[in-house]
Amino acid sequence: MLTVVFVTAMLGSDLSVPTLLFQQVFFGVLFGVAIAYLTIFLVRRVKFTVSQGETILIFSVALAPNRHDKNPQFNWG
Repeated sequence: MLTVVFVTAMLGSDLSVPTLLFQQVFFGVLFGVAIAYLTIFLVRRVKFTVSQGETILIFSVALAPNRHDKNPQFNWG
């Protein structure tokens, strides 16, 4: 976000930093809560055949990589 602020300021465009900050926090919380509820739903509804399957699911959701990452080390397809 800071990069967007600096580039926009260098180009001389009008930019509302508080609005950008609010949008970033709002959408981050919104998607975080949605993913948390989906994970809770899956833990309660799915019967895991592996002991500690719930723990594995929660860790995988928490540590899931960003599929849009440009790091060539992780080529997820």
